[in-house]
Amino acid sequence: MPVRPPPKPGTVDVRPPSRTPVDSTPQGAETLRLTPDSVITETAAQARQSGSGVVASEGAAATRNVQVHQSPSISTRISTAEATSLQRYLIPSTVALPGADAQGFRAFKGRHYVDLQDGGTVLIGVDAETGLHRTRLASEARASGPALAFDPLNNHWYPLQDFTASADGSALMPRKSRRVSRQSDDEFGSALEELLDDGADETFYLASESMPIKPYTAEELSAMRSEARYSFLANQLGTYNRANNGKYPLRDTAGRPIRIRKLQTRMRFENGDVYTSEQIKPYIKFEGYEDVARLYEEKLQWRVFTEADVKVPGERALIGQSMVVANRRIAKGEALGVYGGAITPTRFVQPHEQTFAMLAGVRLQYGPGEFIPDPLAILGDTIMSRINSNFEYDATGKPVRQAKEGYNIELVPFDVEAQQWIGKHLVTKDFILNAVFATRDIAAGTELRLDYNYSEQQVSWAFP
Repeated sequence: MPVRPPPKPGTVDVRPPSRTPVDSTPQGAETLRLTPDSVITETAAQARQSGSGVVASEGAAATRNVQVHQSPSISTRISTAEATSLQRYLIPSTVALPGADAQGFRAFKGRHYVDLQDGGTVLIGVDAETGLHRTRLASEARASGPALAFDPLNNHWYPLQDFTASADGSALMPRKSRRVSRQSDDEFGSALEELLDDGADETFYLASESMPIKPYTAEELSAMRSEARYSFLANQLGTYNRANNGKYPLRDTAGRPIRIRKLQTRMRFENGDVYTSEQIKPYIKFEGYEDVARLYEEKLQWRVFTEADVKVPGERALIGQSMVVANRRIAKGEALGVYGGAITPTRFVQPHEQTFAMLAGVRLQYGPGEFIPDPLAILGDTIMSRINSNFEYDATGKPVRQAKEGYNIELVPFDVEAQQWIGKHLVTKDFILNAVFATRDIAAGTELRLDYNYSEQQVSWAFP
């Protein structure tokens, strides 16, 4: 699937960081990528090495309509222009510097240096707006050079490519929701992370109508509590790691929580629908870990799409991919959770890597005589990001556009104020928290389908 836009305000195209070519991937660290979204199978050794804990599907290997490719590393070759821009930041000697730590940092006299993938070492600083690392000169108070990202496979850093414009030169523009614009009541409450007991009657469900929740392993419990740097290799098409449901929903690319402090209380749409944020507070409980993860699995079940799940001929291409079904009866208006993942500037995410991305906020950059919007993307890695959509197909069965109907859930974006680490300081910034609500009563075992409002261009990126 391409980028997941929030359905109400404007939306943007987003894509994960660039990576090295196939020939640069170290032996023993290879991963299979199944196109367009088939389930990846990793060996236990590979999972331990990458820290992904990816679920392996026994049926994936038997899927016929799937192409298998070797997955590249995280970094990418530096272009001539990028190499030129980095040249002025290279330090002349590294003799006095200690070796790099596990994050690729070489700390010396309170400063941090990193080795680049194509050679050379640079001094880095933290961007005050994005929290990303940038190259800097020793004379600079604030880093002004190219933004960098870490490749854990090679223990080197590489420059992030700016994909503000698409391949044909046209700018990536925010998309409007088919449901028109949202209306905010502009009321904010403290993110108490707990639902108040309002004395409402509890709803009971038959145990026979839901699948039992599998106990979490020691490895999964540890993963929920770890601050692992975001890796595209662990979040490609077809992968799913249930431990991510227990992580805090908003995180930076280093895996640190972006803790919500204030949460919009009510969202009203022009068609009259009203949603409140009270239902989603349990899903943003700080350090909730397995308690939060169970909230998702009590209502939702991830599994592999099979031939029996095909609704129209074109959906045969979905066989072997991820799908999400209701684990019990879900009532209209019930909250199913929030969209969780790592947040990064949209401009650093490639179009063909937009699979699990969604708008998470907008910053402003200095431009020629004006401020330029700099959208943020959240790269989803929880069960919410594995929900399928509906498409219209051409005569060959290829998806060509988003279908207009057939959905049973929808996204509701709430404005939040959250604290993000910028260097050594906690800074409060505005973000968008995308919650998912049922738009009708849903029977247990029914697949969830969500309208992501993809443009035809975005559909072509996802299904080339």
